[in-house]
Amino acid sequence: MANTHNPDMTPGLVNAYEPGEHPDWPAPSSVKGPMHWIKTNLFGSVTNTLLTLLTIYLLYKIIPAMVDWMFIDAAYTGPSSGLGCSCSSTASIRRPSAGEST
Repeated sequence: MANTHNPDMTPGLVNAYEPGEHPDWPAPSSVKGPMHWIKTNLFGSVTNTLLTLLTIYLLYKIIPAMVDWMFIDAAYTGPSSGLGCSCSSTASIRRPSAGEST
């Protein structure tokens, strides 16, 4: 009997299913999902690991200071003293008339 269902023609291996009739099994967890992506892309080599750890450390140092600056210590309103803009919101722009110089 010829081995017609074994694509790599390894002796002794015969597939139990006809081509196209394979059961719908999920892919192994080692080749799919977020953990596989993290292992492959962020920790795939020594260089990637060092860069990932450096980035995590920098984000750890920068993000709290940015949140403090943007939200906690932010000045949402201007000062009410005379230091702000002296313009009135009802002021209109006057255009020079025909004989006036600008």
